[in-house]
Amino acid sequence: MDMFFLPRRIKIGGHWLRIELRNRQTDAYDKAGSTNSLSGVIILNADLSPSKKWSCLLHEVLHELNWQLDLGLDEGQISGVAEGLFQVLTDNGLWNWQEGDDETAQAHHPSR
Repeated sequence: MDMFFLPRRIKIGGHWLRIELRNRQTDAYDKAGSTNSLSGVIILNADLSPSKKWSCLLHEVLHELNWQLDLGLDEGQISGVAEGLFQVLTDNGLWNWQEGDDETAQAHHPSR
């Protein structure tokens, strides 16, 4: 059973953005993800694994914050911060994107 859950929208800096999944073949979408700040949409590739979808979502959230707050971060900085945060939050049980998947959670957190 697939317990993967992705929200349909997310609020970033006071603004709601829709989250859409695009399929590589049917939608000819070859990116992992993208953000359109003007139309308020975050697009994720439907073919990504669940962990990659969440990591990519975090990456796109950072892009949106970068745009809204005029932080001046480049792609390498956004990628590094996104992957670093994803690892720290998930490996330390601070963000359980695998909620409901006891087997995977037990593998990552044997003390639980």
